[in-house]
Amino acid sequence: MDIDLSPEDQRRIDKLISSGRFTDASDAIHAGIEALEDDEAWRQYARERIARGLEDVKAGRVVPGDQVIERLRAARLKRA
Repeated sequence: MDIDLSPEDQRRIDKLISSGRFTDASDAIHAGIEALEDDEAWRQYARERIARGLEDVKAGRVVPGDQVIERLRAARLKRA
């Protein structure tokens, strides 16, 4: 597969290789693809958690913020 890179992208890859972080362009591109996949997985996880949280709010399964702060303060004092 041939990939056309912009001069800027080529410079960035060359810099990564010359720094020793990657041995060649394929390694750098592979790491970039893995990072994109990890990012997408995290975004999906976050979307699911947000949806679950919104469902909890709609169902009334919430704790008032002042109670949460007090619980956190009490827990911190126990550890001190």
